[in-house]
Amino acid sequence: MASVTSRRRHRKSRLGCMECKRRHIKCDERQPICGNCIVSERPCSFPSPRPHQSCPVTPTLSVTNHGPKYPKLEPLSLSTGSPVQGATDFHNNVNIQHMELLINFSVDIPLPDIDETLQASFTKLVLNVGLDAPYLLYQTLASSARHLAIVKPSLSPKYLRQATELQHTSIEKFNSLNFRIDDSNCVPALLFSSFLARDMLTSTLAAVRQSQDFSLFFHQYIQYIHVQRGVHAIGTSTWPFLMQSELRSLLIWGSRLSELSPQGRELSELIASITENSALDKEAREACITSVQYLQVGLDYLLSSKSRKIGIQMVFNWAVLIPTRYIELLTSREPQALVILGHYAVLLHLCKDVWQVGDSGRYVLAGIVTELSSKWVQLLWWPLSAIGLGLGSKSSSEASCSTSTME
Repeated sequence: MASVTSRRRHRKSRLGCMECKRRHIKCDERQPICGNCIVSERPCSFPSPRPHQSCPVTPTLSVTNHGPKYPKLEPLSLSTGSPVQGATDFHNNVNIQHMELLINFSVDIPLPDIDETLQASFTKLVLNVGLDAPYLLYQTLASSARHLAIVKPSLSPKYLRQATELQHTSIEKFNSLNFRIDDSNCVPALLFSSFLARDMLTSTLAAVRQSQDFSLFFHQYIQYIHVQRGVHAIGTSTWPFLMQSELRSLLIWGSRLSELSPQGRELSELIASITENSALDKEAREACITSVQYLQVGLDYLLSSKSRKIGIQMVFNWAVLIPTRYIELLTSREPQALVILGHYAVLLHLCKDVWQVGDSGRYVLAGIVTELSSKWVQLLWWPLSAIGLGLGSKSSSEASCSTSTME
């Protein structure tokens, strides 16, 4: 450990959060929750700006607003009722494509991990809340465009362009508000962040299917983990308010995921290998085992006649449930952590009918195989078999994975 005298000084951040100032570390000034507080799962709050003080906000993603420009509205002539100059331009900018996206979200877009009894009320809630929170409405349209890009592949470039532009606009609108999350805005902020994180995962999984570039996937997936945990941090910090909101029923239904215990034995050998891994300290072993146990819960519901939606939930929420120590191991590409991620690929494969996921599981697993030595690839014999390579034993995995392709 470095001595106190050799500690590198950090550059002061005048607009950083209170927690980073207390810890004497540089803050990236992202609001509502900075990157340091997301990773360390600490409460994040920013000082109130001084009067007349300009407070630039760094976007959550590096974005530029390429969204549609709307002309300034002018009142109708009171004497004749005829439109004033500029009404034609306004009419042209009421984009019929945006209406298509709104209708798609309202009627056709599936919500695979939400209980059927809650889906209609959830869609209505999102649209109603979005009327008073334009950033949420723009993100809703972006999510709808991403859905259409997948279900209408011949028009995919068009819809992906719309999704990107709308999401950029939604992020800029959200950041421009520079507000603190409280009871007055926690519902739209949570919904916005949830849709944003979901879109990040959808985009990340689509990219690995198309490019089969594991390094790109890995970088984007780590980013997604931190954004998804930021969503969780918003929910945790405003939980009492949310329990009094229209989201109460949905949050109660979803919160049971962390309380479920694993029942199956599919991952028992993986847990045994972690226990025997002397290269990991106790905290790291416990973090890896906990991460695997949540995967087993997902498998329990995806491989049985139980509620499949709980298994689908695990695909999206595993990033929130895994311990911080496991994320550190995964970020550093620790082989044991990559082996666990290879077993997560089985959950993806079992959800290949879910529009956000597709057949990404096989490409994720194939990429992980290329990252590992033969010693570690042997621990992937079950995922390789489960995803469809027809492997019957651990000994056959090494020979087959080097010559077989994911179908």
